[in-house]
This record gives sequence, C-alpha cells and structure tokens, in this order.
Amino acid sequence: MKRRFIAGANCPHCHQQDTLVIESDSEGHDKVKCVHCGYLFEDQEDASQSSPKQPPEASIARFKL
Repeated sequence: MKRRFIAGANCPHCHQQDTLVIESDSEGHDKVKCVHCGYLFEDQEDASQSSPKQPPEASIARFKL
C-alpha cells in the first residue's frame, strides 16, 4: 500500500490541516484518510464501469454581415 500526504489540505470532519493521506492499493483504488480523527473517504465510482462521456453538441450558425 502506498501512502502520500496531501500538503495544505484540511480534513472536512475535524478541520485539522496537513493530516490527510491518500492510500493507494495495488489495484489502483484510492482512499483518503485523516490520521488525526480517522475520517475515511473512498471513491466508489469504478472507471471501468462508467459510461463513456459524450462530447457536448456543437451548433454552427452563419451570420450575414
């Protein structure tokens, strides 16, 4: 498991600064954890199961000058 601290980040639960760490496992899942209060956030979205994003539709208009 790989751990990286997030410099300057504040915990949304206890509001302490420089206590959040990102823990990455071998499968690429990331967890954000506060080492002060134990707050834990996991990203539940799996990128392989999400639908591909469609680009926004563009419209072209011609104006006579």
